[in-house]
Amino acid sequence: MIVQEGKPNKNEYHITEEGKLDFLNYLDQKVEDDVLRSDFLMRMYYGEYVTKGRLADWIKNEINQKQSKITARKKKKTTSAGSRTCLGPKNCLWISAFQPMRQKSAL
Repeated sequence: MIVQEGKPNKNEYHITEEGKLDFLNYLDQKVEDDVLRSDFLMRMYYGEYVTKGRLADWIKNEINQKQSKITARKKKKTTSAGSRTCLGPKNCLWISAFQPMRQKSAL
C-alpha cells in the first residue's frame, strides 16, 4: 500500500509468475475473430416495439451513415475500376452491390 496525504491510499498490484505465464500462453494462441456489435441491428430485432415511422427513420439514417462511410473510404483509396473500394489487399468492397438496396429502401 502506498500512503498518500490528502487523498486515499493506493493499492499497488504486481503480476504473479503464474499470471506472466498465462499472459505468454495467451500470446501464443490463435488470434480470434473480432466480435462486432450493431446497435442498428439490435433495434431492428426489437422494431416491433416502436412505430413504423421511427423504424423507417432508423433505416434511412443507417443507409445515409453507411453511404457516407463508403464515400469517405472511396476517397481514401480506390482502384482504377472505380466500382471497388479497397482498404487493403483482401479488404475490398464492391460499391455497386449497395445500389439496389438504396433504391428499394426508399421509405
